[in-house]
Amino acid sequence: MIILNVDDRPDNRYLFDTILRAAGHDVYSAADGAEALALLQNMQCDLIVSDVVMPGMDGFQFCREVKANPATRDIPFVFFTAVYTEAKDEQFALSLGAAGFLVKPLEPD
Repeated sequence: MIILNVDDRPDNRYLFDTILRAAGHDVYSAADGAEALALLQNMQCDLIVSDVVMPGMDGFQFCREVKANPATRDIPFVFFTAVYTEAKDEQFALSLGAAGFLVKPLEPD
């Protein structure tokens, strides 16, 4: 599986990239939504995992952009956040078209 990991914190990206690669996935990373959108213009992926709070384009806006583009709207999008963790935040994320909502930290399994 090809996964796009989007998180502004380099240590978070590194850890999650390492876990996903150890599980046999190909992983590409971006530091914010704008960088991720640029990557998506030149690559295909099977899953997008994105933080919410990021400078520039946050995860919510990034999800809106992904779901508005016919070329990317069918890619499953999962939020992985440590800040927006309430049920209302999850409902909002799902209303944008996200397929899932995970709260940091998580066990690698």
